[in-house]
Amino acid sequence: MTAALLAAAAAARADDLCYGSAFLPEGNPIYEFQLTAHKSKTPQAFAARLSISARAPGIVYSTRGAALALQSKVGETDIDIFFDVATGGLIPTRLKAGVYYPTTIANPPRVVIQGPFGQIEGQAARPDPNLHDVYADFTLSRDQLRAFTPGARLDLAVNDAGDATLLESGTFDIADLATLRALAKSAAENLDLHCTPMPDDGLPF
Repeated sequence: MTAALLAAAAAARADDLCYGSAFLPEGNPIYEFQLTAHKSKTPQAFAARLSISARAPGIVYSTRGAALALQSKVGETDIDIFFDVATGGLIPTRLKAGVYYPTTIANPPRVVIQGPFGQIEGQAARPDPNLHDVYADFTLSRDQLRAFTPGARLDLAVNDAGDATLLESGTFDIADLATLRALAKSAAENLDLHCTPMPDDGLPF
Protein backbone atom coordinates (compact mmCIF):
# COMPACT_ATOMS: atom_id res chain seq x y z
CA MET A 1 0.00 0.00 0.00
CA THR A 2 1.39 3.43 -0.91
CA ALA A 3 2.13 6.12 1.66
CA ALA A 4 -0.80 8.19 0.36
CA LEU A 5 -3.22 5.28 0.77
CA LEU A 6 -1.90 4.55 4.26
CA ALA A 7 -2.36 8.20 5.26
CA ALA A 8 -5.90 8.22 3.85
CA ALA A 9 -6.79 5.01 5.73
CA ALA A 10 -5.42 6.43 9.01
CA ALA A 11 -7.39 9.66 8.52
CA ALA A 12 -10.59 7.68 7.88
CA ARG A 13 -10.08 5.65 11.07
CA ALA A 14 -9.43 8.80 13.09
CA ASP A 15 -12.54 10.48 11.69
CA ASP A 16 -14.62 7.46 12.72
CA LEU A 17 -13.60 7.80 16.38
CA CYS A 18 -15.28 10.09 18.87
CA TYR A 19 -14.73 10.67 22.57
CA GLY A 20 -16.57 11.69 25.71
CA SER A 21 -14.79 12.67 28.92
CA ALA A 22 -15.64 13.46 32.54
CA PHE A 23 -13.47 14.74 35.40
CA LEU A 24 -13.77 14.61 39.20
CA PRO A 25 -13.42 16.48 41.43
CA GLU A 26 -14.00 19.64 39.44
CA GLY A 27 -11.20 22.20 39.46
CA ASN A 28 -8.46 19.80 40.56
CA PRO A 29 -9.39 16.41 39.11
CA ILE A 30 -7.98 13.14 40.37
CA TYR A 31 -10.05 11.07 37.96
CA GLU A 32 -10.59 11.33 34.21
CA PHE A 33 -13.04 8.89 32.61
CA GLN A 34 -13.00 8.67 28.81
CA LEU A 35 -15.35 6.77 26.53
CA THR A 36 -14.37 6.02 22.93
CA ALA A 37 -16.79 4.96 20.19
CA HIS A 38 -16.68 4.12 16.50
CA LYS A 39 -19.49 6.03 14.80
CA SER A 40 -19.82 3.42 12.06
CA LYS A 41 -19.82 0.32 14.27
CA THR A 42 -22.01 -1.48 16.77
CA PRO A 43 -22.02 -0.86 20.57
CA GLN A 44 -19.35 -3.56 20.86
CA ALA A 45 -16.89 -0.93 19.61
CA PHE A 46 -17.14 1.09 22.81
CA ALA A 47 -14.11 1.28 25.10
CA ALA A 48 -13.49 3.09 28.39
CA ARG A 49 -10.48 4.30 30.33
CA LEU A 50 -10.16 5.68 33.87
CA SER A 51 -7.01 7.74 34.53
CA ILE A 52 -6.01 8.19 38.18
CA SER A 53 -3.59 10.69 39.69
CA ALA A 54 -1.71 9.84 42.88
CA ARG A 55 -3.33 10.76 46.19
CA ALA A 56 -1.75 13.57 48.25
CA PRO A 57 1.12 14.26 48.60
CA GLY A 58 1.42 12.94 45.04
CA ILE A 59 4.38 11.10 43.57
CA VAL A 60 7.36 10.89 45.93
CA TYR A 61 10.78 10.94 44.25
CA SER A 62 13.90 9.35 45.66
CA THR A 63 17.23 11.17 45.53
CA ARG A 64 18.08 9.11 42.45
CA GLY A 65 14.75 9.89 40.79
CA ALA A 66 15.15 13.60 41.45
CA ALA A 67 18.69 13.50 40.04
CA LEU A 68 17.31 11.96 36.85
CA ALA A 69 14.88 14.90 36.57
CA LEU A 70 11.80 12.68 36.84
CA GLN A 71 10.08 15.37 38.90
CA SER A 72 8.83 17.80 36.26
CA LYS A 73 5.98 20.18 35.55
CA VAL A 74 5.74 18.57 32.12
CA GLY A 75 4.21 15.33 33.37
CA GLU A 76 3.75 12.98 36.30
CA THR A 77 3.15 9.27 36.70
CA ASP A 78 -0.47 8.11 36.55
CA ILE A 79 -2.37 4.85 36.25
CA ASP A 80 -4.95 4.00 33.57
CA ILE A 81 -7.59 1.32 34.08
CA PHE A 82 -9.31 0.02 30.94
CA PHE A 83 -12.83 -1.42 30.78
CA ASP A 84 -14.56 -3.52 28.14
CA VAL A 85 -17.90 -1.77 28.63
CA ALA A 86 -19.70 -3.73 25.92
CA THR A 87 -19.33 -7.06 27.72
CA GLY A 88 -18.00 -6.23 31.18
CA GLY A 89 -19.64 -2.96 32.17
CA LEU A 90 -17.39 -1.38 34.77
CA ILE A 91 -15.21 -4.46 35.23
CA PRO A 92 -11.56 -3.69 34.34
CA THR A 93 -9.55 -5.68 31.83
CA ARG A 94 -6.05 -4.21 32.16
CA LEU A 95 -3.91 -1.55 33.82
CA LYS A 96 -1.29 0.75 32.34
CA ALA A 97 1.15 2.94 34.25
CA GLY A 98 2.50 5.98 32.43
CA VAL A 99 5.77 7.38 33.78
CA TYR A 100 7.37 10.69 32.82
CA TYR A 101 10.86 9.53 31.79
CA PRO A 102 12.95 11.95 29.70
CA THR A 103 14.41 10.65 26.44
CA THR A 104 17.88 11.43 27.79
CA ILE A 105 17.55 8.27 29.93
CA ALA A 106 18.26 5.28 27.73
CA ASN A 107 16.76 2.38 29.69
CA PRO A 108 13.08 2.51 30.75
CA PRO A 109 12.37 1.46 34.36
CA ARG A 110 10.51 -1.46 35.87
CA VAL A 111 7.11 -0.77 37.39
CA VAL A 112 5.62 -2.62 40.37
CA ILE A 113 1.95 -2.28 41.37
CA GLN A 114 0.55 -3.76 44.57
CA GLY A 115 -3.23 -4.04 44.82
CA PRO A 116 -6.14 -6.30 45.81
CA PHE A 117 -5.03 -8.72 43.08
CA GLY A 118 -1.54 -9.08 44.60
CA GLN A 119 1.66 -7.75 43.07
CA ILE A 120 2.29 -7.27 39.37
CA GLU A 121 5.58 -6.16 37.86
CA GLY A 122 6.62 -5.31 34.34
CA GLN A 123 9.19 -3.59 32.20
CA ALA A 124 8.12 -0.19 30.90
CA ALA A 125 8.64 0.65 27.22
CA ARG A 126 8.85 3.85 25.21
CA PRO A 127 6.35 3.59 22.30
CA ASP A 128 7.99 6.45 20.43
CA PRO A 129 11.68 7.46 20.77
CA ASN A 130 10.63 11.12 20.81
CA LEU A 131 8.16 10.76 23.71
CA HIS A 132 9.13 11.71 27.26
CA ASP A 133 6.83 9.00 28.64
CA VAL A 134 7.20 5.26 29.08
CA TYR A 135 4.41 2.76 29.76
CA ALA A 136 4.06 -0.53 31.61
CA ASP A 137 0.98 -2.42 30.41
CA PHE A 138 -0.59 -5.20 32.51
CA THR A 139 -3.34 -7.57 31.38
CA LEU A 140 -5.19 -9.00 34.37
CA SER A 141 -5.88 -12.70 34.73
CA ARG A 142 -9.37 -13.96 35.55
CA ASP A 143 -8.40 -14.49 39.21
CA GLN A 144 -6.92 -11.00 39.41
CA LEU A 145 -10.09 -9.55 37.90
CA ARG A 146 -12.22 -11.26 40.53
CA ALA A 147 -10.10 -9.63 43.26
CA PHE A 148 -10.28 -6.18 41.66
CA THR A 149 -12.71 -3.95 43.55
CA PRO A 150 -13.80 -0.31 43.17
CA GLY A 151 -12.46 1.87 45.98
CA ALA A 152 -9.34 -0.27 46.39
CA ARG A 153 -5.84 1.12 46.82
CA LEU A 154 -2.95 0.66 44.40
CA ASP A 155 0.66 1.19 45.53
CA LEU A 156 3.11 1.91 42.74
CA ALA A 157 6.91 1.82 42.68
CA VAL A 158 9.15 2.73 39.76
CA ASN A 159 12.58 1.09 39.93
CA ASP A 160 15.75 1.44 37.89
CA ALA A 161 15.84 -1.40 35.36
CA GLY A 162 19.54 -2.03 36.03
CA ASP A 163 20.13 -2.05 39.78
CA ALA A 164 16.48 -1.93 40.99
CA THR A 165 17.04 1.35 42.87
CA LEU A 166 13.73 3.00 43.81
CA LEU A 167 13.14 6.09 41.64
CA GLU A 168 9.62 7.12 42.66
CA SER A 169 6.50 5.85 44.39
CA GLY A 170 2.89 6.79 44.92
CA THR A 171 -0.49 5.60 46.14
CA PHE A 172 -3.55 5.62 43.88
CA ASP A 173 -7.18 5.22 44.96
CA ILE A 174 -9.51 3.51 42.50
CA ALA A 175 -12.80 5.39 42.38
CA ASP A 176 -15.58 3.79 44.40
CA LEU A 177 -18.56 2.37 42.53
CA ALA A 178 -20.76 5.46 42.98
CA THR A 179 -18.01 7.73 41.66
CA LEU A 180 -17.29 5.36 38.77
CA ARG A 181 -20.97 5.35 37.78
CA ALA A 182 -21.18 9.14 38.01
CA LEU A 183 -18.07 9.54 35.86
CA ALA A 184 -19.29 7.00 33.31
CA LYS A 185 -22.74 8.61 33.06
CA SER A 186 -21.23 12.08 32.62
CA ALA A 187 -18.78 10.80 30.00
CA ALA A 188 -21.63 9.10 28.11
CA GLU A 189 -23.56 12.39 28.06
CA ASN A 190 -20.44 14.19 26.83
CA LEU A 191 -20.00 11.51 24.15
CA ASP A 192 -23.53 12.18 22.89
CA LEU A 193 -22.55 15.81 22.30
CA HIS A 194 -19.44 14.99 20.31
CA CYS A 195 -20.41 11.86 18.38
CA THR A 196 -22.62 12.50 15.36
CA PRO A 197 -24.15 10.31 14.12
CA MET A 198 -24.28 8.39 17.38
CA PRO A 199 -24.81 4.60 17.21
CA ASP A 200 -27.34 3.05 19.56
CA ASP A 201 -25.20 3.03 22.67
CA GLY A 202 -26.38 0.04 24.71
CA LEU A 203 -24.04 1.18 27.47
CA PRO A 204 -24.58 -0.30 30.94
CA PHE A 205 -24.86 3.12 32.63
